[in-house]
Amino acid sequence: MARSYKVIIDANFAMVPVQFRVDIYNELKRIIDRRFELITFTPIIEEIKGIKGGKLAIEIMKKNGVKIIETKEKTGDKAIMDHIKARETIVCTNDKELEKKLREKGVTVIYLRGKKKIEAKGEV
Repeated sequence: MARSYKVIIDANFAMVPVQFRVDIYNELKRIIDRRFELITFTPIIEEIKGIKGGKLAIEIMKKNGVKIIETKEKTGDKAIMDHIKARETIVCTNDKELEKKLREKGVTVIYLRGKKKIEAKGEV
């Protein structure tokens, strides 16, 4: 049986449906060929709340079953880096610096390409 993934949604990726009208949740189903659970962390939710359109992004996340995990980390990037397991985790982010750190650890990263669709770097 194929393993299931934890798919972490970063703040900038959560904003994609609001900013670019891309249905990232259906797109994730299209490109991930295994079962997966969508998660994010409390500092990421706090970051989204401070962005214009953030309230709508959070509503969309909840509607699509994104589980919010309570964490003590102060930043979203720290929470992500502390919770990754390379073979079991996929991170959705448009943050190039974070993407580089994740790829160095062998983590698959999903990002928005051309403001129209999402793509993966790494194994899906």
